[in-house]
Amino acid sequence: MNKISIIILNYKTPKMTCECIESIVRNNTDIDYEIVVVDNNSKDESKKYFESNLSFFKHIKIIYSEKNLGFSGGNNLGIINADGDYLFFLNSDILFNENSLKLLLDELQDLSKDHKIGFIQPRLYLNKEKTIVQRTCAQIPILIDLIQENIPIFQKIRTEDFHQFRYTDWDRNTSRFVDVVCGAAMFCRRDFFENMEKFDERFFLYFEEYDICKRALMHGYKNKYTVVTSLIHLHNKSPNPSINKKIIYISSLLKYIFKNYIKL
Repeated sequence: MNKISIIILNYKTPKMTCECIESIVRNNTDIDYEIVVVDNNSKDESKKYFESNLSFFKHIKIIYSEKNLGFSGGNNLGIINADGDYLFFLNSDILFNENSLKLLLDELQDLSKDHKIGFIQPRLYLNKEKTIVQRTCAQIPILIDLIQENIPIFQKIRTEDFHQFRYTDWDRNTSRFVDVVCGAAMFCRRDFFENMEKFDERFFLYFEEYDICKRALMHGYKNKYTVVTSLIHLHNKSPNPSINKKIIYISSLLKYIFKNYIKL
């Protein structure tokens, strides 16, 4: 069985979520898949909008969470309600323009002949014209990388090492193995993901992909960025959440640091 479960989180982006789903249905053929939408307690018109716009689509499950579980908890809830042997975690601001599901499945199965593969991530474009490539992926950071990236006074030192951390010499137009893939589009086998014990729900938003990709590497898996197919990522087009993103980012950063560098 090669069924793919696509898990999409919705938080106050019903129109964007529906556009993502419509692009999936329109472009993906000859492949068995389902779409699991997890509404993270939006408390807006999302439910009504979905009932009006998604009722005629087949193979769609909509889960309404009683509270906002964030990225990690929302995706973990989606997995509980998913049936596929493969998982594709997608942001709601992603659009398809080709048969990417089949291309990614073929790529993962081909790579798995020679490697233990964790996540693969397709190339992401930041505009519909596909002229701007999103510079995703990174190495597993050491503590000084995180300090340098988040404290401006340190950003002019260790520039060569920092460039390596962010792969700044790579244009993202070639495939390569990477440490960390982008959380906006993560494709993997279900059994691998469950072996990693899913997303760590201590990370409400941000650093969850660093955390799970690091665990994958520690278990001997490789993560891959691939240009076998591309998606459009309308990054930063969704509305700001009610809780300040910067506060959530700092909270997740500190949790990542304490989990990985400062053992208490």
